[in-house]
Amino acid sequence: MPEYLDAFLAGKDICIFTYGQTATGGSYSVIGTKDQPGVLPRFLTDLFDRLQNLSEVQQNSVQISFYELYSNKVYDLSKGDSEALKLVADENGRVSPIGAKITSVLSYEDAIEHFEVSMKNRRGCSASTMNMLADKSNLVYCIDFLMRLAKPTNASSSLSEDKRGFQNLEESRKKS
Repeated sequence: MPEYLDAFLAGKDICIFTYGQTATGGSYSVIGTKDQPGVLPRFLTDLFDRLQNLSEVQQNSVQISFYELYSNKVYDLSKGDSEALKLVADENGRVSPIGAKITSVLSYEDAIEHFEVSMKNRRGCSASTMNMLADKSNLVYCIDFLMRLAKPTNASSSLSEDKRGFQNLEESRKKS
C-alpha cells in the first residue's frame, strides 16, 4: 500500500479495482471487517497518519464521494436519494457525475462514518438472468486530496487540484 499512497500524495490518480463472481471476496478485500480491515480502511488510516506528519503542507483537504453503478445508472450514495446522476466528459475525456455530493472529511473516523452511512443507501438486490440470487451493483469510492504547500515551488500558492476533475467540471459549468 505505501507505493499507492506515495503516488496519491504526489498528485497521481490511483484505482483499486476488484471484480469477480458474486460471493468470491471482492467487497471483503476492499472493505474487510473491524478485526481484518480491507484495502480502503487501511488506505484511509495510512493517509490520515501521513497527513499528520507532512511538514511541507500548509493546508490540506480530503474530500470523498461515493457512487453505486446499478442497472446501468449511477446513484450518489452520499445523498441517499433515488435520482440517477448524469455523466459528462470534461475537456480531458474524464467522465464525472453532475450534481454529486462531495464531502470534506477531517479524519479517518469522519471518512469511515460517511462510508457506513452511505452504504445504507445502496439499492436492493434483485434476481437477473445471469445470477438468480442477485443483480450485482458496483461501488465507486472517490478520495480527492488537495493541498497548499508551505513553500510553493512556483509563483502560484493556490490549492493544487486532484487529477480526476470533479471540481474542475463543476466550476466550469458554473462559469458558462
